Amino acid sequence: MALRGLCEFETAAYDDALRDLDMAVAHGAANEPRNAQIIRFHLALLLAHAGRFQDALDQYKFFATKHVDAPDLLLGIGLAGLRVTIFPKDIPAADRDLYQATGKAGYAILAGESEHGDDLFRQLFVRYPTVPNLHLFYGFLLFPTIQRFPLMSSSAKQSSRQPTKLLTQCWPSRSMIAGRYSEALPEAEHAYSVSPDMELAQLAWDAHLPKPATSNVQRIS
Repeated sequence: MALRGLCEFETAAYDDALRDLDMAVAHGAANEPRNAQIIRFHLALLLAHAGRFQDALDQYKFFATKHVDAPDLLLGIGLAGLRVTIFPKDIPAADRDLYQATGKAGYAILAGESEHGDDLFRQLFVRYPTVPNLHLFYGFLLFPTIQRFPLMSSSAKQSSRQPTKLLTQCWPSRSMIAGRYSEALPEAEHAYSVSPDMELAQLAWDAHLPKPATSNVQRIS
């Protein structure tokens, strides 16, 4: 099934390839070290192409934790992080530096190198102050540490407490403002109403923020 999925990817039958590779991984096809990288990489590309960005980043984390590095891998992480559905080969030449740098910053945090990742993201915010979803990507990567607020790095705390203008215009990121519940609660409600299927919106609403006494928003299990 994994081999069929890889062949379908090469023939641009992307929906079929995603179905087969997703099922193949679920049944252990990526458990063999010799097959894991090629299967997971193509699955990550397909997941991002289908708009399943967080699932794609879960696959990319496999490479970061094992310190596997490659240009197309960083481009793929950058695409998933910025929520863009194209493949690395289709990135315009003028935009490759943006996706490469974003992927490098995301890779660092996924690999557990939080301070290095924080530095890279700060540089990105200076170089690309108006790029959509860049702050959201950073917020998504910080979400596990926001849940353990005392363990957050100083730069992460500063980012969550003092959002930039662009961050405050991005509803998923605003819903994740750490420790500022009176501000975060209406943003989480708005996030859920705009995109109830988005995992970040569900997490911000259900896990990070206090519940009001009455609400017509369905609680996730």
